[in-house]
Amino acid sequence: MEELPIDALRHDFAQALAGGHVVVEAPTGSGKSTRLPLWCAEHGPVLIIEPRRMAARSLARYVAELDGSAVGGRVGYAVRFDACHGADTRIAFVTPGIALRWLAQDGLAGFRTVVLDEFHERRWDTDLLAALLRRGDDHNLVITSA
Repeated sequence: MEELPIDALRHDFAQALAGGHVVVEAPTGSGKSTRLPLWCAEHGPVLIIEPRRMAARSLARYVAELDGSAVGGRVGYAVRFDACHGADTRIAFVTPGIALRWLAQDGLAGFRTVVLDEFHERRWDTDLLAALLRRGDDHNLVITSA
């Protein structure tokens, strides 16, 4: 796997995540969207909230490739009118609307970590998710921003 700038922070990230919520700020292209989900999945299922449908689908495909798995298996996605995930999915890329619906249904009970990716693209739905998830102790919350 190609070395990315974020790789130098792996140990520090793991320590911070063990202590609670984490904010990761790094330049575009540093590997936040691809490495952090894989690292988080080492500790349990992870939900990655992407602001755009195309990003959710393409990142799921790429991370599945990095993981050596097929989309819909260990790595999946769910966007409006399109979903490819199952019982074995440990890394799920979703849009904010899907995340809000799943949060209302079961409190995201199946996920140990929730990543709000691209948080600098501030939207009402991601702000709402951040506020709701920050209050609870049920998940580790990771917020990423460029």
